[in-house]
Amino acid sequence: MYNNIASLYHFVYPNWNEAIAKHGTALNGVIHNFVGAAPLLILDVSWVSEPKH
Repeated sequence: MYNNIASLYHFVYPNWNEAIAKHGTALNGVIHNFVGAAPLLILDVSWVSEPKH
């Protein structure tokens, strides 16, 4: 699915790097409020491979 929509991301996020920085800052605030200050190790498991046919 990602490969099908990857070419359209510029419509949602015209400046991808700026969007990532903004979302990272917001997420950092949420994590800080729930678990405290750094140093922390966060495991990102959001990537899912496409099924093999």
